[in-house]
Amino acid sequence: MTIMIKIVVFILGIYLSMRMIAAFYGIIDLRYTMKTAYPKVIRSILVWGIITTCPAMLLGNYRQAFLWGLVAYVFIYLLSYLPNRLMLIREVKSADID
Repeated sequence: MTIMIKIVVFILGIYLSMRMIAAFYGIIDLRYTMKTAYPKVIRSILVWGIITTCPAMLLGNYRQAFLWGLVAYVFIYLLSYLPNRLMLIREVKSADID
C-alpha cells in the first residue's frame, strides 16, 4: 500500500510542478498587457507556490516521493525544451540563408 501512495504522491508532484511552470509562463504570455495583468500573474504564481509548498510540508514520510516528482518533471521539461529550442534556432538560421 505504501508503494501505491508513493506513486500517487510522485504524480501529484509532477502535476504541481507543471502548474508552477505554467504560472511562470504567465509572465511571458501576458507581458504586452503587464500593467493590467500584473496582479493576476503574481496571484497565480503565489497561489500555485502555496499549493505546491503545502504538500511538501504536510506529507511527512512521503515528502521524498513528492519532491522527486517535482524535480523529475523539471528535469523532463528541460530535456524536452532545450533540444527543441536548438532545432528552432537552426531552422531560423537556415531560413535566413535561403
